[in-house]
Amino acid sequence: MKYKLIYISNTTSSVFESQVLTYLDWLYENRIFEEILLFVGSRSASLLKQGKIKQREYEIIEFHDLPDYNVFNSVQYAALCKQLKKKNLQNAVVHIRSEKYAQAINKFREQHQVDFKIVTDIRGAVLEETINYKNFNFLINKLKKSYFLHKQKELNYQTDLVSVVSSKLKEYVHKYYDIDHSRIFVNHSFASEYFQYSKKARSEYRKKLNIHKDEIVFIFSTGGNGAWQNTTEIVNTMRKSEFKIINLSKKEIPGKNVINLFVPHREVPNYLSAADFGIVWRNDDVVNNVASPVKFSEYASCGLPVIANNGVKLIETYISDTGYGKILNSIEELHKVPFNELRKINRKQISEYSKSKFHISGVAKGYLSMYETL
Repeated sequence: MKYKLIYISNTTSSVFESQVLTYLDWLYENRIFEEILLFVGSRSASLLKQGKIKQREYEIIEFHDLPDYNVFNSVQYAALCKQLKKKNLQNAVVHIRSEKYAQAINKFREQHQVDFKIVTDIRGAVLEETINYKNFNFLINKLKKSYFLHKQKELNYQTDLVSVVSSKLKEYVHKYYDIDHSRIFVNHSFASEYFQYSKKARSEYRKKLNIHKDEIVFIFSTGGNGAWQNTTEIVNTMRKSEFKIINLSKKEIPGKNVINLFVPHREVPNYLSAADFGIVWRNDDVVNNVASPVKFSEYASCGLPVIANNGVKLIETYISDTGYGKILNSIEELHKVPFNELRKINRKQISEYSKSKFHISGVAKGYLSMYETL
């Protein structure tokens, strides 16, 4: 593409490496753009100097990230503006991860009269997530609510296009942000290119974990421990069953049939290949209804049938359309799962189907198609 991509993100998300850096690495390796610049917001000292972010082939520019309160809007603009002025943004696509920086980017475009296009990437129902899942006191909660309501009200004229992670989130953004459907594109959370099913890894890692070939093994994988993940509830319920569960999270949970591990991201596909079923269990509320969990994309890309409830509508639709898993009303209904039937499904078949929808190559093409409309 004969233009440059400017990507703007902060580093607070647990999926910064797997979603942001992996996406930009893929674009660079495939020589999609003539130039890529990543602007990274951080609240600590230089992450590059500390080695917390490794240098890439494309340039990384850091800026100071401010807390999510309206009182900091002008300071946040100044911090971003200071770095943006150093680079030529003319005729670029500016891709912002989350609506947080949209106001500052649009203000920069207007004040400096630079011709570039803005894509705002909305990852979830942030307002409801803050109110329902963050343990803030009354005053902080009120200030946060005001901040996100302000973002919803103004985004319509601050961005050219919006990307969302699910069809349900598209409905949500259309309703609460008052943005026309034609300006909203769906691009799911993706799995990195090394998330593929491996028969060799399955055999090797089941042996390593002392798992018999006929044993049924569930896996629960997460890079973070947000309250909406239900990590403790899932594992505590599963460990009462006769099934083994591999708990790939930072939260260790005791149990004779629980294998607690937290491994580098590149090793996760080996453990997904070793397991028989992935599990996603979310509360049935707006935060989860509109979600596109990264771990689900990784499960599907590694050919795992998924056991879930109806909390995440994307997963519910996927299982309904494909039969690659089972939706349960209660975790206690595990005995209703046709395990033998699901284990007969060819793992490569699930993996191949999922590549176009949940693998980086497929999702990246969706982003590129969206950029082209600009």
